[in-house]
Amino acid sequence: MKDGLLNKLGELTAYTKRGHPLPIGKSFLSKIQVARTNRQIAALRKGLGLSRPFFVLKDGSESFDADDLERAASELRSSSDQFAAAEIIDQMQAYYDVSSKDEQLSSHANQSP
Repeated sequence: MKDGLLNKLGELTAYTKRGHPLPIGKSFLSKIQVARTNRQIAALRKGLGLSRPFFVLKDGSESFDADDLERAASELRSSSDQFAAAEIIDQMQAYYDVSSKDEQLSSHANQSP
């Protein structure tokens, strides 16, 4: 019976011994979302020619029409390969950040008396 249980345990944990980890924790996912949002906002600002993080109105006017927004969105779509590469980098950075934090917590817990 013990051998059967150990074999089943081996089957259940085999995925952790091959391939790559697939973190789905809240911290990891939120880091990815923040990075993605920041990257998309920066690309839209660049496409619209914005250097500041806000719109000026009240007749110091900077406004945009539908054509400006369409052009900026089109530029985002045309650079999808760059976004795919950036997405991979964001995921790697988030994984590294979360792993480092988990490792520090684990190390600290092992040092406590």
